[in-house]
Amino acid sequence: MKESKLRHRITIRKSRNANNDYGEITNAWQDYLTLWADFKPLSVNAIVSSKAEGSKVIARCVIRYRRDIDETMQVLHEGTLYNIDGMPLPDDKTGKEYLTLMLTKS
Repeated sequence: MKESKLRHRITIRKSRNANNDYGEITNAWQDYLTLWADFKPLSVNAIVSSKAEGSKVIARCVIRYRRDIDETMQVLHEGTLYNIDGMPLPDDKTGKEYLTLMLTKS
């Protein structure tokens, strides 16, 4: 039996509208789901070269394929919040096994 590479616990957060004490509609984040992932910070070389190309991506996260994850959500990993940069990328084999989330600092 192969050891799973999805060994990090992450929480996906979703934005929702809520009323504050004054009746104003505000944007609030709530935990949407918690799942296993392969979380990898990018190397310093990868970050420097991506910044030269205009990207702010600092980490990558691979999760099992799901249809309900999109770029409007956030990822919480070990107390640090990340924004999902662009649409999740499907795996190159079947397109329905894994998703790769490119993450920027929130």
